[in-house]
Amino acid sequence: MHLIDTTQLEFIHPIMRLLLDDIEVMFGRQVVTSLYRIGDDGVHGTLPLRGTDLRARRAVDARRKIKWINKYWKYDLKRP
Repeated sequence: MHLIDTTQLEFIHPIMRLLLDDIEVMFGRQVVTSLYRIGDDGVHGTLPLRGTDLRARRAVDARRKIKWINKYWKYDLKRP
């Protein structure tokens, strides 16, 4: 069960919604620390949203998530 059902948030890019769902299945519930940032020139300021920051309390946890994401998901070369 999602604390925030990202699949229902239309401002999030559909692929990002799928990625967030997969991350939750693989790693459990996540703490989102940032989504949309007004005036941001990067992925956090793009609509539909293509950037999400997740909390990692330990560097080893962050590296594990990054490694898994890069193994199963392709980087979006068209992102700003």
